Amino acid sequence: MKQRKSKCLSQLSELQKKQVGELKALDRKITEIVSSSQSFDMKSINSSGKEIKSRFDQWEGNLTGLIQRRKELMLRRDFVDRMIFQIDTKWSDRYETRPFLIKTLRQMSVVEMSQKKPDASMWRFLSYLSIALKEIPSPNENLFEFIESYLNFSSISKPKPPFAFLEHRHYTSGALAAKATEVPIEEVGLALEKRLEELKQKQMKAIQGSNSLPLSPLVKDDNASKMRDSLKNSKSHSTESDEKQSDYE
Repeated sequence: MKQRKSKCLSQLSELQKKQVGELKALDRKITEIVSSSQSFDMKSINSSGKEIKSRFDQWEGNLTGLIQRRKELMLRRDFVDRMIFQIDTKWSDRYETRPFLIKTLRQMSVVEMSQKKPDASMWRFLSYLSIALKEIPSPNENLFEFIESYLNFSSISKPKPPFAFLEHRHYTSGALAAKATEVPIEEVGLALEKRLEELKQKQMKAIQGSNSLPLSPLVKDDNASKMRDSLKNSKSHSTESDEKQSDYE
């Protein structure tokens, strides 16, 4: 499937804006936590050494987590910037989108490996993503949303292989992936038989329940009346039969 250069750049630019916004929010949060270090009040008589250490460890842990997240976001921003540069300088509208992206990612991976101090996490991510793009997307899937989805699933600092992403994503909606509950093929028949048996049991119980319902007084009286009429008829037939029998005799 072909896409115009302007559309490809536009989609990557939108992803870039999201990353810039997240970085700004993260920087504000880091500044806020660093500033909160002034409230430890270590000289306070009411604060024990254990309490102060607990508060300090929590403060440092929160800060460390945010710094790691910022590092990951910077790697993602670098990746998107490089993708924009590749498309801006090498793209032609006669190119098919998917083969171009796969080839570009492979070239970027090789360039990363050839550095004096290659970033192992980056070249792995680029290689994994090129394989994922080749093997996983459906023909009409938006490839830039696919890239964003893989980026969110994998991360660059600790990249996950494409087969893990394939297992994770059974249904895809835009840049979000959700895992479905899957029944093994060999269990499908058993599951169906079990469900049919459950429905059969419910139906039998319903029939038995309707047969065991107590009769209303009107129905009881009507049934009794029918039984009396039946007995009268039976006696009448019996009398006629006896008379006829005596005539024969």
